[in-house]
Amino acid sequence: MLPQIIDFLTPFDPSGYIQVSGIQLEQLVGGLAPNQGIGLFVVTTDTNGLPSVPNAFVNTKWVNYGWLRIMPQSSNSVLYMWNPNGPTDATLLNWSTAFQTPPGSITGSQIAALTITDANMFSVSWSKLPNGAAVGGALTGTMPNPQLNINSINGAAIVTATVLGGDGATVGAIGLNTITNKNVTITDANALIDSNIQSIAQVGGGLNPVGPSGKLKVGGASQILQVNAAGTQLTWFSEPFAVLSQTGLGVAGQIPQVNAGATALQWFSLPVTQSYSQTDPNNAGLPNNATATTFNVGFVPLVAFVKAKCLTAEADYNVGDEIPISNMINGVNGASGVSFKVSGNNVTIIINMTGGGTLKVLDGGGAAYTNMTRANWIFKVNAIG
Repeated sequence: MLPQIIDFLTPFDPSGYIQVSGIQLEQLVGGLAPNQGIGLFVVTTDTNGLPSVPNAFVNTKWVNYGWLRIMPQSSNSVLYMWNPNGPTDATLLNWSTAFQTPPGSITGSQIAALTITDANMFSVSWSKLPNGAAVGGALTGTMPNPQLNINSINGAAIVTATVLGGDGATVGAIGLNTITNKNVTITDANALIDSNIQSIAQVGGGLNPVGPSGKLKVGGASQILQVNAAGTQLTWFSEPFAVLSQTGLGVAGQIPQVNAGATALQWFSLPVTQSYSQTDPNNAGLPNNATATTFNVGFVPLVAFVKAKCLTAEADYNVGDEIPISNMINGVNGASGVSFKVSGNNVTIIINMTGGGTLKVLDGGGAAYTNMTRANWIFKVNAIG
C-alpha cells in the first residue's frame, strides 16, 4: 500500500449542501477518521497497575493508531502498535510493543563495557575459557586442564582437623567427598564412618572372605558383617528378616516364625485376627422379662462368651467383676432362665424372668446361692474370630 495524501476521511460529503447546520458540522468534524495507512495515538493511564486497553476489535479505527500506555506505579511508559496478524492476548488483545529486540540481534558492540556482573550470569562453560590461558595461585598449567601445585594445599587453606598425607605433609581437614584413591593416614579418632569406606585392605588377616588384592569381598544382597563365633575375624551374615523379605511379603495379619526345622523364617497366619468386647448398649441392667438381646460382633466368631458384669457391688462381688454365663435355669419363685446362641455375626442372649423369677449364683465367697439384683448387673459379650 502506498502512502496516502489525504489524512482524514469525512463521514459524508458536505459539498452537496447549500447550508450546513451546527449539528451537521459537529457530525462532520466528530466523524473524521484517519485514512487507511494514516494513524494517531491513543493515550491511557494504568489504574492500580492495570492497563486500560483500547479495544480495536470494537472501535476499528484504532487499528491504525498507536497506543501510549502510561504506568505511574513503575514511572514508565510503553508504546504499542496493533498487529492484526499476531497472537491475541487475553489482556492486551493484539497490541504488541513497538520496539522489540529480535532473538540473537544483540552483538558484542551493543554491550557496554563492564556491565555484565555475576548476578547477570546463569552459568559459564569452562570450554568458553580460551585454551592455553595460564593459571596461577594454587593451580599450575593452562586451561582446559589445570593441575594443583605441589604443597599448594596447606593448613592455612583448610578449616579444621589434621590429616597426614602420603607425602608426609600435614594439612587441615579435607572437604566432604574430596579424598579418593589416596594413601592417607588418619590421625583423628573416630574420623572414618561406614559411609566413607568402599573397601578395606587386609592387614595381617582378620577379614573373611578375602578377595583379589587383599580387599574384602562384597557380600550378598542384604548381608551384614559380623564377628565369627571364635571372635577372630569378620564374616558376612544374612540377616534373617532381610532374607524373609526377599521371599515376598506375606498376607495381611501374618507374622514371621521359625520353621519346623529351625533353619529359616517363614510367614505364619495367626488363628485369631479379630476380637469383640461390648456390654449391652440397650439395657442399664439385666432385662426382667422374656427378652432376646442381640450383639452384632462384625464377624463369625470362633468362640463367644456371655458374661454378667457387676455394676454395683453385692454378694461379695465388686464393681467390674464378671461371671461367665452358659445356660442357667432356675425354678425359684417362678420360671426363670438365661441362655445364648451364635448365628452368623450375631450373638443373641435370651432371658426369661416371668412370675417374679430371679437368677441365682453362688456368692463371691462360695458359701451359698444368692439372687442377682437386676439393676446391679449387665450383660457383656466377648468374641474372637
